[in-house]
This record gives sequence, C-alpha cells and structure tokens, in this order.
Amino acid sequence: MGCISSKSVVAKAYSPSPTRVEVSETNRSSSRGRSGLKILDSKANLDNERNNKFKKNSSKKSNGAFNLRVGLAQRSVEAEQNAVGWPPWLTAVAAEAIQGWVPLKADSFQKLEKIGQGTYSSVFRAREVETGKMFALKKVRFDNFQPESIRFMAREITILRRLDHPNIMKLEGIITSRLSNSIYLVFEYMEHDLAGLVSRSDIVFTESQIKCYMRQLLSGLEHCHMRGIMHRDIKVSNILLNNEGVLKIGDFGLANTISTDNKHPLTSRVVTLWYRPPELLMGSTSYGVSVDLWSVGCVFAELFLGKPILKGRTEVEQLHKIFKLCGSPPEEFWKKTKLPHATMFKPQTNYESSLRERCADFPASAIDLLETLLSIDASNRGTSSSALMSEYFSVRPYPCNPSNLPKYSPSKEMDVKVQEDSSRKKIEGKMREVATSRRQQRRVSRLMQDQNNLGKSSSKENMQNISQNGHRDDGKTHLTRGKGGGMYKEHTKSALDTMSETSQMMNVVNGNGYSVPLQVPGSNNDYTWVKRRKQDASSTLSDGSRSKISALDPNFAKGTYDLTNQRVSMDFDPAELMNAQGRRELDAQRAIRKSRFGRDK
Repeated sequence: MGCISSKSVVAKAYSPSPTRVEVSETNRSSSRGRSGLKILDSKANLDNERNNKFKKNSSKKSNGAFNLRVGLAQRSVEAEQNAVGWPPWLTAVAAEAIQGWVPLKADSFQKLEKIGQGTYSSVFRAREVETGKMFALKKVRFDNFQPESIRFMAREITILRRLDHPNIMKLEGIITSRLSNSIYLVFEYMEHDLAGLVSRSDIVFTESQIKCYMRQLLSGLEHCHMRGIMHRDIKVSNILLNNEGVLKIGDFGLANTISTDNKHPLTSRVVTLWYRPPELLMGSTSYGVSVDLWSVGCVFAELFLGKPILKGRTEVEQLHKIFKLCGSPPEEFWKKTKLPHATMFKPQTNYESSLRERCADFPASAIDLLETLLSIDASNRGTSSSALMSEYFSVRPYPCNPSNLPKYSPSKEMDVKVQEDSSRKKIEGKMREVATSRRQQRRVSRLMQDQNNLGKSSSKENMQNISQNGHRDDGKTHLTRGKGGGMYKEHTKSALDTMSETSQMMNVVNGNGYSVPLQVPGSNNDYTWVKRRKQDASSTLSDGSRSKISALDPNFAKGTYDLTNQRVSMDFDPAELMNAQGRRELDAQRAIRKSRFGRDK
C-alpha cells in the first residue's frame, strides 16, 4: 500500500499540474515550509518544459511524417496519372483537376471547321470516328512552361466537373497525351448561339420564346451560384442552343469561386465590356454573383431589341452610357461603395433614368425585372432565384416548352463574323473599283486636256513663230516691233549671211493652197519680201535695179528657194498674186532683160 501511495505521490509530483502537487504536499507535510514548496514548484516547471518540448518534437515528427506521407501519395498519384497518358507538366500542377479521368485520344475524333473564337481558346466542330456523333472541341491556349497558366486552365476543368445541370455545358472529356503540348476540352455540339440568332434579320423572338430562353438561363445560373461559382462572362455568344430548344451556358474560362473572406482580391478585368457591370468598371475587387445578374439584364434587353442595349467603345464611354440609361446613383452610393475609381468616374451631371422610355415597347413586367437586374447598386439586383420567381414568368404569355421552339439553320457568332467580313470585302471591292474607274476617268480627262493644251500651245507657238520669226545671232534674236504691232526681224548681218537668212524663211499658205512669203507692213515697197535672191543671180544688176527686182522672178524664186533641205513647196503663180503696180514692174524688168540678153528669162 505504501508503495502504491508513494507511487501515487510521485506520480502526482510529476503530473503536468503544479498546483495540485503543491496542495497535496502541503496537506501531507507542513514541516517543509515555503522553501520546500519553491523547490517542488521549480521541479514541476522543469518537468513542464520537458513535457512541452517532447510534445513539440513529437508534433514536428508527426507533421513531418504526415507531409512525407502526403508527398508520397501525391507522387504516387502523379505516377499513376502519367501511366494512363496524362502529360507530366499537367499532373505536376493540376493533378486534382484530372483525378479519376483517363485522357481521350486525338485520333478518336475527326476535326472539322472552326465554329468559335475566344480570347483564350478556339472551338472546332468534330465528329467522333466510332459513333459519328458531333462534338465541340475547345482548344485551350496556355503556356505549359508557366505553372500559373496551367492552373488557370485547370480551374475551368475543376469548375466544370463540379457542375451538373441541363442548362450548363457538360464536359465530356479531355484530349491530350504524354507527348502533347495542347489540350482539347470535349463538349456536346450545339447548333446555335444567341449571338447568331439575334443578329439574323429574319428572326424575331416572340415574348413566349424570350421567356423560355430567360428561364433556362436563370436556372443554369442558379445552379452555379448555389455552388459558389461566378461565371463572369455572360453574353449572347456564350449562351448556346441546340435544335431541341435547350439552352446551355458555356465558356467557363473566366469563372471563379465566390470569395467569402475577401482575403484574396478578385480582378475587375472580367466580363465583356458591353455586359460589364458598373462596379467592375469602377475597379471593384470584392464582388459576388451580382455581376452575372447585370450581364443577364443586358442579354434580356438584347433579346427584345435585337442589338446590345449598352454599346460603349471604352470603359469611360460604357459607364457614361450606363448612367444615362439607368440614372446617376445617389450620394449615399458613392459614400458606401468606396470603389477605387469612383471619384474618377463620378458623373458631373445627375442623370434621370431613361430605361422605361428606351424600353417602352417591352411588357410592363419585363421592364420591372429589367430595372431590378440593371440596378447600379449591386445589392438591389436580387438573385437568380428571386428573378425566377418574379411576376414576369407568372403572367401571360407563359414560357413555351423548349421542344416547341422554332428550328433554325445553324447560326453562330462565327457565321455572323464571316458574313460581315465577306460583305465588308465586297463593299471595299466595289469602292476600290469605283475609285479605280474614277482615277482612270481623271487620267483620261487629264490626257485629253493635256492634248488640247498641247494643240493650243502648238498653234500658238506656230503663230508666234510666224509673227515673231526671230533670227539668232550669237545666241541672240533681234526683233523690232513695227507700227502695226507685228514683230519682224532686224537684220544685223552682212550681205554674206543672206543665204542663211533665206534658209530660215517661214511661209504662209494662202487660200489657194500656195505657200507664199509673209508680208511685213511698214516697208518702203508695197511688198517687202523676206527672201532675197542669191548673190550670183543679182551680180549683173545694178544696185538701183536690184532694189526693184522682185522675188516673183521664176529664176529668182527657183534659185533662192532651193528646198532640197527645207522640203517646203514653193510652186505658185506670181502673176495671180501681184497687183497692177507689181505687174507693171514685172513688165519693165522683162523688157530690160530682153534688151540685154535677147530673150525673156
């Protein structure tokens, strides 16, 4: 017994509670006094420190062992995934996203035409070789050498695997291999998207059809929001439809989970500009599912209008259009939100809401729901569940059954872009043809004008050459203006240059077709001939007689106008061109020659 009691005392002494030890020891022996209590207390503290160190060491060992076990398990999982065909760069970063799946083989599908183009992906239509069933293959673009890029891609896979709803695109599988550097996500093929249907001028949605589309859209979003997932890119091109009238939400590339603790700020650079809510435009990094409800409101209005209701070119313009449509928020909004860019984008003018005027043709219940969804204050937009329970879906006409929706030919945003590009190219081609024809017409008219100007200038030069028949002497032409205003040459050369002057003679064609010398007014004789006879022909005449000899003498004309070089016709009848005085002089000259030479030459 004593041993047992002593053991009990010793056990109590080494217990982790020093207070109990002090009390027990005080009751059993009071002769030890305070010094004994102090000694015992110090021993207890020392024991406590040893126990704590032991616990810490044991916890470290256990944590290290746990981490080692986790690491080994993770390596084992990666090895298993690599063995079934997943690439190592994917299993090392995103093993959880593909856990339990086996990659599909690329040769199992026949890739056809491209049917979609996104910021981070391209979508192709493909046929499964074995069954002939159509699928949509989404090729995700990323850098397999950047772990963050792989995690971004893996997040979409993880989110899609968590969702299971008839109005959400279901991920059927993943195509890749150990040697592949790309990934294809396999989805069910959908014949249409809302962007393709809305843009068609031959399609006008009825109110019953719009309600059917909106109810399916809100049902799919409700499923996402209840599982803590924001889509963050709701727009008409990401809302798909098949020939059975079933609507499905696609493209979860920007989707993310809802942050409740706000420890990790979210990016505001999400949602396509025309569907982006005002809080994101003002830089909010703490938001929730209400961003999707704003985008749903934009899609809702677009189904009625046939075009986007808010179509800004920049973020500033987009926010300005929002304020003009929905009205400026009250002052309390700016104090409560404290958004990063609120001061920068706060409008200087207070706008009244013009939503009801813009949507005057909408049903009243539709306008009420639209005003709720397009509330500038995110807290007033409600939820997808409250939108489904709104009056809009409970009044006539009721939403039609998806199977009763019209059957359309395949219409996608990609088809619209191709048609727009082809039409734009045709218009540009016609404009180029018109511009080319106009340039040719201008060129032809310019050439004709140049020819006309050349003809005018040539005739003008000819007339000037006739009237201004200048003689160049050492590079100079000496001209003298006569009394009649005509220009004639002032002879400055000696008699030896007479033949050179004669060779430069210009002639005028008369009315009968004969070429005659030009008469220059203001001379001493009635006719002043520019041409002079040769020196040898006039050597036998005296100076006085030579002055009276006219160029009308045939021998004179023949000798003087030797036209072997000039090639100008000099055939004319002098007698017909002379007046009475000229004939008398000619007769006198003939008489003199007859008396001297014995015959008329």
